[in-house]
Amino acid sequence: MYITNKPEQQIAFSRRFGPLQIHVLKQFLLAGHPEIFIISNIIENGQPIGLGDAGKFWHSDLSY
Repeated sequence: MYITNKPEQQIAFSRRFGPLQIHVLKQFLLAGHPEIFIISNIIENGQPIGLGDAGKFWHSDLSY
């Protein structure tokens, strides 16, 4: 699997599968690139930088 660290490339690749949805939890969107939702268990300055328990339970309500 190819993983890029350039948000523009990830967004362009993802759009090949169709329109992207913006996640409703705005506090975890990548600044300047709302198409990218941050999943992380890292805490900085007492605040999580991403959603720590994303994917803990499988479900299929939205594409993100």
